[in-house]
Amino acid sequence: MKKFVAELIGTFMLVFVGTGAVVFGNGLDGLGHLGIAFA
Repeated sequence: MKKFVAELIGTFMLVFVGTGAVVFGNGLDGLGHLGIAFA
């Protein structure tokens, strides 16, 4: 059960941090695809 919860939290954070980087990067001119990839 612990592994399931850890996987759920990790996937949740990865998805929302990734989409947050895209949304945040949309407003900045210099970030680009590479900056989003490193975020």
